[in-house]
Amino acid sequence: LLVPQMSGFYAEVFSGLQVTANRFGYSVSIYSANNSIEQEEMNIRSLCSLPCDGIVVASGFLDPAHLQTLRETNLPMVSVLCCHREGISSLSWLKDTKLFSRR
Repeated sequence: LLVPQMSGFYAEVFSGLQVTANRFGYSVSIYSANNSIEQEEMNIRSLCSLPCDGIVVASGFLDPAHLQTLRETNLPMVSVLCCHREGISSLSWLKDTKLFSRR
């Protein structure tokens, strides 16, 4: 899970993702950029060097070059509550109404 910072909303995303992933025998690693483009780049390099089954991006501010690096992994990718980007599935919801939307 790539997040721009580990705060309220992103902590909730991580918690929900972890519970669901564990039900299916997966674990979740979280990479927080602390709102730093340099840290984001280091996180992506680290993520790309590890074996994983997919990537969840919870950031609307992912640098285009970093996004391209992630695409080149050919791993399934989902963006959470993020502007739609070509080639990446997106998922969003409104917490109060439990309304889900998928692209």
